[in-house]
Amino acid sequence: MKVYRIKDWKKHYENNRTAEMVTMRWVPFPNKHDGDGYTQLVSGPDGAAMLGAWVACVQVASRCQPRGTLLRVGGKPHDPESISRITRLKSEVIAKLMERTTHPDIGWMEVVELSGVIEYSEIPQEPAVSPQEPAKAEGGGIPFPSFPFPSLLDTENFRKTWGDWISHRKEIKKKVTATMVKKQLKRLEKLGHDSAIAAIDRSIANGWTGIFPDEKAKSTKPRTIDNGQATKAFAGERAGTERGNAIAAAEIDARMRGAK
Repeated sequence: MKVYRIKDWKKHYENNRTAEMVTMRWVPFPNKHDGDGYTQLVSGPDGAAMLGAWVACVQVASRCQPRGTLLRVGGKPHDPESISRITRLKSEVIAKLMERTTHPDIGWMEVVELSGVIEYSEIPQEPAVSPQEPAKAEGGGIPFPSFPFPSLLDTENFRKTWGDWISHRKEIKKKVTATMVKKQLKRLEKLGHDSAIAAIDRSIANGWTGIFPDEKAKSTKPRTIDNGQATKAFAGERAGTERGNAIAAAEIDARMRGAK
């Protein structure tokens, strides 16, 4: 039985994040546009259609078992018609793509021979954590929603600090939600790597429930005024009081004279 398979799948379309997933919800894609395979695939009037069909095939392959192998549930190989039904792309385009990408000049896809009928249940499953389930936070050992760290923050130092932050949230009895994690990581990415770590450390040290940039943290300090400002403020307040007392005394005097 012949089956189409994406060549070098693990090398090009897997990373440390996808290795944790039982079911892939997204696919990391190479961004190289100067290779011979890419230039040959997109050359010609149907280049855009070929590239779009390739992306669709990779997405389909990411949800197959084993990953990268265009094999349907039940062990039946995918063909242009079945992929067309899934992706809503024309089967003629898919067929043309398979022909081109299996050619040695491009070599992005290969045809392999599988003996017998492979039952879906017999295909090994990857022992990993699915993306919608909690993973273990590094540094704190506390479960938290698993989101890919932005590339800027994907370092050992930030991971440890982030784990400490999740532990802190748990210790002060505050929930750790998927929405919170997503928004906080996005905000921290804008701060930059070192500033993000500093902001988290400052929040933990102060027992805060949120993470704030340095400017916001400074704005929470009590306002102080110097002696000169205090003297001027007191003098103005005193002058206003004296004027008010004088007006009140004049009104009382006028009323008393009118009564006489």
